[in-house]
Amino acid sequence: MANRIAANSPLAVALAKDAALASFETPLAQGLEHEKRNFLVALRSADNLEGQAAFLGKRTPNFTGQ
Repeated sequence: MANRIAANSPLAVALAKDAALASFETPLAQGLEHEKRNFLVALRSADNLEGQAAFLGKRTPNFTGQ
């Protein structure tokens, strides 16, 4: 499982972990807003573009964490 997680974008993994940890300390509505902000950060990232390009090019992505 750790290898599968490590193969993903470091930024996306960090943002997912951040949202999961925040969920323990916040009400549902506030947690969902936090997750939405993290999603928008990931969506605008260079790693997102690299993931899409790798998928379309049928190659392994080279994530940089940016």
